[in-house]
Amino acid sequence: MYADGVFPTATGRAQFFVERYQACAEKTDTRYPLALTTGRLRDHWHGMSRTGNVARLFGHAPEPRLAVNPNDLSRRGLKDGELVKIESRRGAIYCLTEASDAVRSGQVSLPMHWGKRFLGGQHSAGVNTLTMPAFDPHSRQPEFKHAAVKVTAAELSWHLTAFVARDGDETALLDALQPLQGDVAFFSSVLIGRDRPGVLVRAAHHGAPSAAWLESLDRLLGLDRDMALRYEDTRRASSRRMLIDADVLRAVRLCGSRAPSKAANGCANGWSPKSRWPRFVSCCCRPPPMRRADLCCRARSCASASMSPKTPSPRRWAISPGEAESAPRRTAGAAQLRD
Repeated sequence: MYADGVFPTATGRAQFFVERYQACAEKTDTRYPLALTTGRLRDHWHGMSRTGNVARLFGHAPEPRLAVNPNDLSRRGLKDGELVKIESRRGAIYCLTEASDAVRSGQVSLPMHWGKRFLGGQHSAGVNTLTMPAFDPHSRQPEFKHAAVKVTAAELSWHLTAFVARDGDETALLDALQPLQGDVAFFSSVLIGRDRPGVLVRAAHHGAPSAAWLESLDRLLGLDRDMALRYEDTRRASSRRMLIDADVLRAVRLCGSRAPSKAANGCANGWSPKSRWPRFVSCCCRPPPMRRADLCCRARSCASASMSPKTPSPRRWAISPGEAESAPRRTAGAAQLRD
């Protein structure tokens, strides 16, 4: 371009424009003390209209995460991987945290690529829910790279994690999941999978959504099939579903009043459809402390969970009163299927 040295000006010569420095349009203060920056990811481009359709490109940054300095997390009583509420003067969204020394104290970072398709919810339009409408008067470039925000605990009582393997239609599933965003406060869906593509779904809300909402999600994930293993605890609004085919884990949906454990999150992010399901079950969600009487009572009720004739022995799904005290570690896999 301009190899001949002629520019489209009256004189044909280049003209330099010099503008005086101006600070960011929005400053941090005591109410919004953190500076949010929205940078780029290595493997994605702008709104991810193309790169967002390739599961392998999510390997570098598997899902939306707010990078926070570890000192800022500890000051706010937050933990790495915790769901938080990010709020600016224009709106609020929910996102998982990621402790990172790459951002200095007083700053947080959420990549610009995470739009509503990947980071949504009832009132979320993705990361630009938080950004400024200001723009440069000359270049017309918007000031999306800086906004004052505050970060607090999410305080959502119901959480869901689900994932499924797909054979070539994973992007269609991603699109089909979008209407479900309108009924929950937080909804995230991304592509996953190293050996075969799949979809990872996370959601959270102030309470359990309607049964119809869960049925719609299960239908999209293929978890409405009769052969799916199921566990329901209506008192705790807790539910588990797993689809196993030829001893290979194909789909999982975990939801209830407790957020998934760090081990379950790790399995979801690094999951392959070739994974053996007992190993996944053993690290899904550690059950809360409970009395022996409660454990035995719940073990008896768990024995009624629906089982397919082709599924493993019910002993993987129930704990007898004698086993509850004598062999808690050996039966950990079954305990993981209950809150």
